[in-house]
Amino acid sequence: MEVTAEHSTLEMTTRWGESARFTYLKHSQGSDKLAVVFPGLTYKLDAPLMWYATKAAFAAGCDVLGIEYGFQANRSSIEPRDISDVADEVAVSLEQFFHVTPYQQRVFIAKSLGTTISDLVLQQLTLPVRNHVYLTPLPQTIPFMQEAENILVVVGDQDELFDSSDIAQISNRTNVRLHVIPQANHLLEVDEDYNLSLKILRQVTTLCGDFCISLR
Repeated sequence: MEVTAEHSTLEMTTRWGESARFTYLKHSQGSDKLAVVFPGLTYKLDAPLMWYATKAAFAAGCDVLGIEYGFQANRSSIEPRDISDVADEVAVSLEQFFHVTPYQQRVFIAKSLGTTISDLVLQQLTLPVRNHVYLTPLPQTIPFMQEAENILVVVGDQDELFDSSDIAQISNRTNVRLHVIPQANHLLEVDEDYNLSLKILRQVTTLCGDFCISLR
């Protein structure tokens, strides 16, 4: 059966001024699975890892909701104290969306700062999200990763923001599917080696797709 997609945009009012826009990619034939994609600080939805994670999730049968933060829509800088406001805005919108558009299974796919935001958002939602994909997470999300019901974590062993001591805290946990990519930095790339970087991108995309196929 040919898989066809419906594209739409949802707008979210933000304290930064212009509305943020969530991209909604929906299977025309319907789906009971939803992937919500949380980008990084400057690593937006059209950046390679986010772009192909979206494609992989959709190919795995998920509808996909891509998050744009208010500060991104307005090309604004933010301070650490602003992160809770970002999460609050996203949580309000997602809570409304989940109740209007129910799904049996939900997965959060997050990159870097997006892992922190998705963690804060989850604390405010009334509906459960049991499945998570963390790409280059930040250290402050380690307690969540240690307790998450089902989580895929992908990090490079040269990630300047998540070092070997951080990796050790989530290693050997039955709830964590951990993949440490040799030579990869915080972008899951290898400097000056685009061929290896592309190979890693393919690997991470496959990991995301396989995880979305096997949602619990």
